[in-house]
Amino acid sequence: MRKIFLSIGIVIIIINSIIYSFISTYTLFNCLVSNSIVLLNTIFLYYISVKKITDGFKVALSFLVPILGLINFVLAITMHNQIKDNYYILFILLIFGLQLLLILISRLMQPFR
Repeated sequence: MRKIFLSIGIVIIIINSIIYSFISTYTLFNCLVSNSIVLLNTIFLYYISVKKITDGFKVALSFLVPILGLINFVLAITMHNQIKDNYYILFILLIFGLQLLLILISRLMQPFR
């Protein structure tokens, strides 16, 4: 399962980079941000699969992290090319914070062994 997450993440980054080279309205800024989002979500999913987390948390996080990652990816593709006054970046950072908080809570809720 771990290799599947890594393989899918790498394939998505490659496809996104190829799409960037073919579509002129897809800017480098959007490509870099969306590739970063895919990379971070791949790392999150790999971390979830590697760490010993209760099965309920693992299933829930394996479902929520890709959905939130997809929302981030769509935001990254549709956002403006500037950093200043860009609310999409704020939403992306809030969603990343939510993902990290969910992963942290799942780790802290583990019984001590």
